[in-house]
Amino acid sequence: MKEFDWNDLLATSDYLTIRKIKRHLDNGEIELVKQGIDALYEDVKRSEIVDLVLILEKLMENIILWKKSVKYRTGEIAVKIENLREDIDYSIKLIPILNDDLIKEKWNEAFYSIKKYGNIIVKKSKINKLTWDEVFVDLYETDFMKKNKTEEVDNYVEDMIKLHLESFEISDIY
Repeated sequence: MKEFDWNDLLATSDYLTIRKIKRHLDNGEIELVKQGIDALYEDVKRSEIVDLVLILEKLMENIILWKKSVKYRTGEIAVKIENLREDIDYSIKLIPILNDDLIKEKWNEAFYSIKKYGNIIVKKSKINKLTWDEVFVDLYETDFMKKNKTEEVDNYVEDMIKLHLESFEISDIY
């Protein structure tokens, strides 16, 4: 059976890897096709895990900024935290290998990475750990956000959306 170094090709291009797999398939070299698909699967899996860890690092970094100083307790940071949580949730729903167990496995790696390579404020902070609840459960809201979290504001936003949708006509699409 032939052997092929898929890792070198994968380091160059996923597209070229897929073309090579297709050529082996066209030539009936099923064993090489299996090797190529396995290597591509592992490469994509590794890439998805790295992406998840990077999002987790950004999330942890923003939470440490929030906790470190009142100066960083802004609406912008609160929205970043919520968006990063949503990105993680979306990734977990989309890709089965990404899950809470994997996050727990990569937790310390992500935390120590931001403490070593992150924002200077994060590196110098005295925060030496974050809990699951701090990262995924606790609310991070400014005083303004808390004060304006009313039914009146929610109704106003809903009314504005309805008004916008009513003014939008199907002919606008074409």
